[in-house]
Amino acid sequence: MIPAQRGVLRCSGDLLFEHLAPWFEKYAHGFKQVEKRSIQHFECELFDGVSIETTVVVFCAPHSATGENVVEFHLPGNPVVLQRLEQSLAEFGLEVAEPGDFTRRAFLNGRLDLSQAEAV
Repeated sequence: MIPAQRGVLRCSGDLLFEHLAPWFEKYAHGFKQVEKRSIQHFECELFDGVSIETTVVVFCAPHSATGENVVEFHLPGNPVVLQRLEQSLAEFGLEVAEPGDFTRRAFLNGRLDLSQAEAV
């Protein structure tokens, strides 16, 4: 990872809200899980005693690029913070996407046609 001012980590899937509910319960303070389009700000405690200001953008199916439920985490771009977020999500069974995974999902869900997918 390359350091940046902001980092964005995106999760997608049909059962995303069910997988993320226990994560939010453990790590997010002040997050209200709703299954609609929303932007929320809350304190995320990824490290003991250290709160990180986090913004989450929620897109519900079918109103996302992949056609599935999508949650985007926006936080400071420190590579250590982003890696810890990935680790914490993995604790709850969420996996890192492979290169091209979101394009594949969008194609399979009819959000892109073959020529658009190939152009990516």
